[in-house]
Amino acid sequence: MKQCISFLVVSLLLFAGHAMICETLLAQEPSSESLRLPEVVITGTDQSKIQRILPKVTLPHSSLPLVLESSHDEAGRLIAEANLLALIQPEKAIPLYREAITQNPTDSLGYHRLADAYRASGQYDEALNTYQHALDRANSPLEAHYQLGMLYETLFNDPQKAIEHYQLYIKRGGTDPRVRLWLRNMTRRESQAVP
Repeated sequence: MKQCISFLVVSLLLFAGHAMICETLLAQEPSSESLRLPEVVITGTDQSKIQRILPKVTLPHSSLPLVLESSHDEAGRLIAEANLLALIQPEKAIPLYREAITQNPTDSLGYHRLADAYRASGQYDEALNTYQHALDRANSPLEAHYQLGMLYETLFNDPQKAIEHYQLYIKRGGTDPRVRLWLRNMTRRESQAVP
C-alpha cells in the first residue's frame, strides 16, 4: 500500500513539473524568425488571393446527361428497392430499374440488374439487349459477359457468341471454374462440327 501511495505522489509531482515547464515555454516569445508562422496560417486569409479575378471558364457541351449527386443517390435507392422486389417478383422490379437508369444513365449496374430481371421473368430478347447496354458503359460488370454467354449458349443456340463472351469473362478476371469447363466443351464440339 505504501508503494502505491509513493508511486502516486511521484506521478503527481512529475505531472505538475511537466505542466509548469510547458506553461513557461508557451509564455515565452519565440526568439527566432523561423518559428513565426506566416499570416495566412494565423488569420486564415491571404490578402493576395482575395483581390484576384477568376477567368470565365466555358464548359464544352457534353453528349452525356448531367448526373447530379442527388440523382445518383436516387438511382442507388431505386436499385436497392428493386433488388429486394426482384427476389420475389422480378417483373415488378423492371419499372424501378428503368427509373434508376433514367436517374443515372451512365452507370451499368442499373442496366445489369434490369437485364437480370428480364431474364428471370422470361423476357430473353430484352435481357440480351440490356446486357449489351450494360457492356457499353465504362464500368460494365464482368457478370454481363457470363450471363450473355449463358443466354447465347442455352437459349439462342449461338455457340460462337457464347464462346466469345465466355472468353471475355475469363480474360477480364472471371473466377467461376465452370466457365472454363463450358468453354472447353463448347470449343471441342465446335471443332468436331467443322469438317
